[in-house]
Amino acid sequence: WVTDHPGSSSNPAIAYELDMTGNIVSQFNLPDHYMSGIAYDNGDIWVATYYDPDGHIYKVNSLGNILQDFPAPDNQPWDLCMENDYLWMADYWGDALYKIDTEDGSLIESYASEGVDPAGIVFDGTYLWYCDNGQDYQQDFLYKVDLGGEGTPGINLGFDEFNFGQVIVGEQSLTDLPVTNTGTADLEISSVVFSIPQYSSTFQPPLIILPNETAYLTIDFEPDSYGEFPAVMTISSNDPVNPEEDVSLNGFGIFQEQDIAVFPTEINFGNIRVGAVTGEFVEILNQGEENLIISTVQFDTEWFFYGDTETFPITIQTNEIYNLRVWFSPFSETNFEGIMHIFSNDPDENSVSVSLSGTAEEMT
Repeated sequence: WVTDHPGSSSNPAIAYELDMTGNIVSQFNLPDHYMSGIAYDNGDIWVATYYDPDGHIYKVNSLGNILQDFPAPDNQPWDLCMENDYLWMADYWGDALYKIDTEDGSLIESYASEGVDPAGIVFDGTYLWYCDNGQDYQQDFLYKVDLGGEGTPGINLGFDEFNFGQVIVGEQSLTDLPVTNTGTADLEISSVVFSIPQYSSTFQPPLIILPNETAYLTIDFEPDSYGEFPAVMTISSNDPVNPEEDVSLNGFGIFQEQDIAVFPTEINFGNIRVGAVTGEFVEILNQGEENLIISTVQFDTEWFFYGDTETFPITIQTNEIYNLRVWFSPFSETNFEGIMHIFSNDPDENSVSVSLSGTAEEMT
C-alpha cells in the first residue's frame, strides 16, 4: 500500500494497493490531502495527515470510510506500521518514533531517532526497521531495532581533533580524551589504534562505560625527530551506528637546545658574465626550543660574499627561518669553488658549511 496526494490541496489524497510488479489492484480516496504513511491492519488501513490538520491519524476501511481517528502524538507523521496490535509512527520534524495504542490513540512508548528526520518505518515480525537522514544530513541510514533488547550504546567523544603543539624530541605530552556513553546499554571500547607509532595510549581492552557515564582515554605523543606528526586515532566500539570513530591528531617535535639546519648545503650559481653579480638564498632554520644565534658567516674566497645589509649576530627563534642571501661576482673567466661557513651557538654544530660554485664567461 502507498499514498499519493496529487493536484491541489482541495483534492483528497489517494491510497493505492499494488501487486508485486507495481500494478494498481485497488484504490480509494483518503480523508485529507497532505497525508503520508500507511499501514495495513487486517483488512483496514491506518493513514496519517501531517498538515491541515497537523498530526492526525485515521483508521479507514477498504472504501476509505473513517472507522476511527485521533490526534497523533506529534505534528509530522511521515510513516506508520503495525506491530501486532500496536501502531508505530515515525515523526519527521520530531526526530522520534512513537508506539501508539490503537484502541484510544494513547502513547505507550517514544524514542528519539538516531539521526534527524525519520521518514520510513516497518515491522518485519521480529525487528523494527526505520530510516532517517543521519546526524548531519550527509548520508541516509537504515536501522534495525530489537524491541526486546536491553538498549543501544552510543559513543560521544569530547573532541575529534587535537594538536599537542611543540614537544621536545624524546619527551612525552599527554592529553585525556573524554568518551561518554549517550546510549541506553553498556558501551564497550574494544580497540584504540594510531596511524603512526609516535602516538600511543595506556588503554587496555575492553573498556566498559555505563550509560550516561564518561571515561577517559589518555593519548601520549612522543616525537622521535624534528618535524610535524599528523596522525589519526581510531576508536572501535559496540556502538551499532558509529562502530569506528576517528580523532585527528597533530604535534611538532623540536630539539631541547638550539639546533641549526641549512638548506641547501650546495649552491651552483651556473654561468654568468665576468664582472656581473648574482645571488641565491640560503635558508637557516632553528629546530630547537632555545634561540639560535648566528654569530658570523665566513667565506674562503672573495668571489662569494654576503651583502652589506647583513648585521651580526642574527637571532632565530624556534621554527623560524632566516633567509641569508649569498652573492657571486667573478672577475676572470674560469670555474670558481668555495665554502661558506656559518657559525652559531648550536652546541653540537658550531659551524655548518655550504659548498659554492659557479662559472664566469666573457660574453659579447
